[in-house]
Amino acid sequence: MKTSLSLIALYKLFYFSVNSQSINANCPWDPSPLTVPEDDDVTYAELKTTGSVHSLAVSQRGPAENAGSGTNPNKMAAVYLGLLCVVLLTVIILLCANHNRSFKNIIDEHSSLSQNFSLLERDVEQLQRNYSILTEENAKLKKNYSRLVNITEELERERSKLQTEITDFYDILSYKYPSMNKYCNFSSEETEIHCEPCPQSWHQHGSKCYYFSDAEKNWTDSHKDCIKQGAHLVIIESMEEQEFINKHTTELPSWIGLLKLKNTWFWVDSTSVVKSFWNRKQTYPNEPCACTYKDHWYQLHCRNPRRWICETDSFLFKTL
Repeated sequence: MKTSLSLIALYKLFYFSVNSQSINANCPWDPSPLTVPEDDDVTYAELKTTGSVHSLAVSQRGPAENAGSGTNPNKMAAVYLGLLCVVLLTVIILLCANHNRSFKNIIDEHSSLSQNFSLLERDVEQLQRNYSILTEENAKLKKNYSRLVNITEELERERSKLQTEITDFYDILSYKYPSMNKYCNFSSEETEIHCEPCPQSWHQHGSKCYYFSDAEKNWTDSHKDCIKQGAHLVIIESMEEQEFINKHTTELPSWIGLLKLKNTWFWVDSTSVVKSFWNRKQTYPNEPCACTYKDHWYQLHCRNPRRWICETDSFLFKTL
């Protein structure tokens, strides 16, 4: 835009210069202004004479003089035209250079855009592949989720069913075995029954559980205490059992479940004595109750306070 305005300005300057020279060359009069004498006595005849002389002088100039004065404007026009051509050529060169730079920039930008477009196309293709893979994975995950939901629901139903069965089974066991609460810890909110072979503070030996008291009572009260705990005073049936009891009764004698009726010794379950461990050196052997102390049995009056030993079966859970 600026280049176009410059060309228009140069053209107007050239046009004005050429027209000015043409006008000066073709004028038949002297461009210098006419002067009127300051003398007030100048008459019309003198003015007329002066004008006639000036006209004559002008008319006496030959054609050659007029022709000689017309060559200078043509030369000036040629010079201006040459300058205009030079300016136009310079402007054209500048425009071409600017156009070449702009065209080169456009080519470079087009090349860069083409490369970026190719990269974007590859990225789009990769994204499409990734999208397809993710779509397949999402479909698989949905299937797996649905399957897991079904499995979870099935397991929840099985859990509820098993918990109901356990509760019912525990109720049956509690009814059949009232002393089971001593061995097992169970609540309706739990899904398992935790049972120990012996109650707390009892000692297991084989299939039996033994309770060794720290307090002292007579034989009758000791036996009642064992019955309250779902047990009875201990019945010793073997040397191995006697040795086990000896390890826990080294300090003081303890009541055992042996009682004499009509000079015959019976266990509290009314069975006869098969194997005995009496101390034969005892000086007063005619008492009705018995206690154990340091590997042997001793006869003792039932009213004497002594420690005692309770015995019961251990809780062995068997599959029905």
